[in-house]
Amino acid sequence: MPVRLFLLILIAFGTVAAQQRDSEGRLVLDEIAAVVGSEIILSSEIKMLTIQTAQQEGIDASDTTAMKALSQQMMEREIGKNILLHHAREAKIEVGDDELSQMVENYLNQLRRGYKSEADFQRDMEAVGQTLVGLKEMYREISREELLSQNFLRENSHELPQVKVTEEEA
Repeated sequence: MPVRLFLLILIAFGTVAAQQRDSEGRLVLDEIAAVVGSEIILSSEIKMLTIQTAQQEGIDASDTTAMKALSQQMMEREIGKNILLHHAREAKIEVGDDELSQMVENYLNQLRRGYKSEADFQRDMEAVGQTLVGLKEMYREISREELLSQNFLRENSHELPQVKVTEEEA
């Protein structure tokens, strides 16, 4: 059931922009939360990640203090992720098609395992206007970013500072 809910939230946030009016009555579809290099992090992305993480960690959405702290963590995580991706792209890190396709299939298989049947899976996708092709495309982009980051870290791990923690500090 949590996987189904995750799919519905992920798809809904990906296809529906938050609509509100600014102080001058103009329609605001979304707000920019941060910019890293040429990448923009939208407020709706941070909200979606906060809601997802709150559900996964059992945080009550009405606990404004916890939700605000979680939102700040999600913002920091996304900025860090985008900085890493920015450096990976600058370093012209490559991702293999076979590795990427395998990762996408793993995501889809994991998602499908959360359903009793393929028909239930298809029904939920139709309910939110998503197709298997669209879902694969979304997972392909997520997978590409993960692999870019992993490959960049693997290729540049020798340049990262080695941190030593004493037993007392631990």
